[in-house]
Amino acid sequence: MFGISFNLGVYPSPQTLPGGLVAYPPFAFCRLIYVYSIRCSNNLCVKSSDDFDDEITDCLVSLYLGAIIFMVLGIYLNEVWPQEYGVRKHPLFFLKSCTQKKNKVQTIEYTEVLDASHNSVHIETDGEDEDSRREKKFVDDLDPLTYSGYPLVVKNIRKVYKAVGGRPPKVAVKNLSLHINKGEMFGLLGPNGAGKTTLISMITGLYPPENGNAWVAGYDIISQIELARSQMGVCPQFDLLWPDLTVEEHLYFYARIRGVPPENEAMIVEKAMKEVYLSKFAAFRVRQLSGGMKRRLSVAISLVGDPKIVFLDEPTTGLDPENRRQLWDILVEARGNRAMVLTTHSMEEADVLCTRIGIITDGVLRCIGPQTRLKTLYGGGYHLSINCHKDTYLKKHNDLQK
Repeated sequence: MFGISFNLGVYPSPQTLPGGLVAYPPFAFCRLIYVYSIRCSNNLCVKSSDDFDDEITDCLVSLYLGAIIFMVLGIYLNEVWPQEYGVRKHPLFFLKSCTQKKNKVQTIEYTEVLDASHNSVHIETDGEDEDSRREKKFVDDLDPLTYSGYPLVVKNIRKVYKAVGGRPPKVAVKNLSLHINKGEMFGLLGPNGAGKTTLISMITGLYPPENGNAWVAGYDIISQIELARSQMGVCPQFDLLWPDLTVEEHLYFYARIRGVPPENEAMIVEKAMKEVYLSKFAAFRVRQLSGGMKRRLSVAISLVGDPKIVFLDEPTTGLDPENRRQLWDILVEARGNRAMVLTTHSMEEADVLCTRIGIITDGVLRCIGPQTRLKTLYGGGYHLSINCHKDTYLKKHNDLQK
């Protein structure tokens, strides 16, 4: 509207638009339309570049430069501007040395804060057992050069949700430390709101952590999140599938996102379908699949591209006992040399699948270790309850007395 007003009321032909206004692309675009219309109305339409005058040239140059500048600016701001989801990068992320220097300073500052306020940290992590404290010490003592030898290392990671509706801020994860070994199926247990999904969301780059860091196959989630994501697979709690795409099309789509070479796509997709027993249903659309098949497809998506670690967020949610048992068998076979992190509410599921279990409540890792050790330390034994009709019991009791 401003462009039209300036053209008709302030700078009508044969006047020219000032350079300061031409530099703004919307004004340059409106001016071009205005100039072309005026010329055609006088039977002097622009038919080739030879008909360009200085004003038309200036407007075209402004549009081309504006397209490049705004594209670069949009990409840059998308990386550094705070958003609800994703990890914000350092304003000088394109200068590798500056980014590395900033990350190093952050780590040193955080260590000093922990040392200076040791009591507050102790209160936050109160409730950890001896195994959890030993796990934290193991991670603290790890040499950063050895991080690449572990599928996942989490060090003093913390997440605080802002106050909403007058409620105080919620500390979802409190300085949690953890490491996962190759070929390990780690079970992360806890009630709703314990911090399991928040922890996975930070590791996968959905939410930025307030403090601490995590390394996926040696790549940290703060400055190398793209490389970290290339080494991980995720099966979300709820299926994120397109009803009109087939099983095979889903896997091709995610294989290309993961950067699988074109010559290996067919082999990788076939392998992923075979691992979850969906080869016979490759041409089926998602809307034709049962609930169990959809969960298996979500698992196959997380396995495609052979990631170093796979996060399974309650993969058996909503499945009947038969499909749940079948998915357990699939996960055991698919584990191989890759590591897996499984969140679940079912101790039975963790007992069947996992080689090590950690229990988290209120953002604190309360205990960690193999099932046998946890049962020995905290198990309550077995309870057998027998119910029977009172009359039948009294009759048998009297018969025994006789």
